[in-house]
Amino acid sequence: MAAQDTIERMWKAIETDHLDELANFVADDVVCVNGVRVEGRESLQQMLRGYVDAFAMEHRITQVFADPADPASVAVQIHVTGVHTGTMVTPMGEIEATGNRFELDSVDVVRLGDDGRITSWLAFYDPAPMYAALGLAPG
Repeated sequence: MAAQDTIERMWKAIETDHLDELANFVADDVVCVNGVRVEGRESLQQMLRGYVDAFAMEHRITQVFADPADPASVAVQIHVTGVHTGTMVTPMGEIEATGNRFELDSVDVVRLGDDGRITSWLAFYDPAPMYAALGLAPG
């Protein structure tokens, strides 16, 4: 399945801090919505840089929802585990590493363009466990 393979390779690049490889998986004009709307690959890379610098994370696809008639689209359930290991830069200031762990589940809906790269990425998740790891919410 092309879309699932693209998601898996994209997450591997994110986890291993190879954000420069996103050009292989993400269209120049990608739109990503995950609580905020991010337009364009460069803006997406900047957003992801904040997470990569602040958290050591692993993602595991636990379920795939696909329509065989539309191989360019897929929804996946992803289990994310992480540790707040670096400084998180926010509009309200910097949050130093806490060493706190978190786990969360996300449902990501992805659409590929004709060239096989992601044009749309919608991520639905509850950020409370991540906020708790940052020390911003009760854990």
